[in-house]
Formats: sequence, C-alpha cells, structure tokens
Amino acid sequence: MMLVRRNLNTSKIKKSLKGISLIEALVSVVVVGIGFVSILQMTVYATRSVDIAIEKNKSNFIAEMMMESIVADKKNAQNYLVNFKCDYKLMSDGTVSDRIKNFWLSSFDRSLDQNRCLGNDIKETKINSTEGTISINFHLGDGAQKKYLGLQLK
Repeated sequence: MMLVRRNLNTSKIKKSLKGISLIEALVSVVVVGIGFVSILQMTVYATRSVDIAIEKNKSNFIAEMMMESIVADKKNAQNYLVNFKCDYKLMSDGTVSDRIKNFWLSSFDRSLDQNRCLGNDIKETKINSTEGTISINFHLGDGAQKKYLGLQLK
C-alpha cells in the first residue's frame, strides 16, 4: 500500500512541474512589451527636449551676436532696425549695417534648422535712440519659443 501512495505523490509533483501555461507566457510578453514602449517614449521625449535646448542655445548665441554688432557701432545704431520676416531678402552690401544684417540673416538660415521661418515667428531689433535702449526679440517655433535681450547704451 505504501507504494501506491508514493506513486500518487510523484504524479502530483510531475503535474505541477510541467512548465508555464500559454496564459502566463502571454501575460509576461505583455508586461515586457509595456516596459519597452515606456522606455522608447522616454527616449523620444529626451531627444525632443535636447533638440529644443539646442535651438534655444543657438538663438541665444545669435541674439548676443546681434547685440554685440550693434554695440560695436553705437553711432549708427539706428541703421540696425530690422524685422526679419519669412520673405525677407538680402540687402545690397552698400553699408556696414547692411552687410551685418545680411550676416544675421544668413546666421538664421544656417543655425535655426527646424525653426527657420514659421507663421508666428518674430526676429526683430528695436532701437530707441532717445532712451538709448536696444532690444532684440525672437519668437521661434511658430511663436512658442521666446527670447528677449535688452541693453542700455551709455
């Protein structure tokens, strides 16, 4: 009789050690798949954030370059009034200020890849000679990214 009982116990053990069922395998595949999708979404978000940061950094450099050009030629600051629109064309290279504005425009074209020219973009300089102030305004990325830079001339 003892032999029979042992055989019953071993048959129960064999049934429990057969392996994983199809449902368990599908659940584990779904869990792993959700993990991969979330990691891929994080990578896409991180890449997009880096691209936006690079564009902002480029616009900062261009704004500072524009401000330095105007400060270097204080006497002719009024000649640097400009509002770059999408249809803005290069000027004749008659004056120094025209050459510098052409350089600014080419800097926009070379540097700002994604946000070169969209509908709500603003790229302008404002110069108030009575107060001696200069301001540079950028609204890039269809107006979503804004950069303001101001300076008081003495």
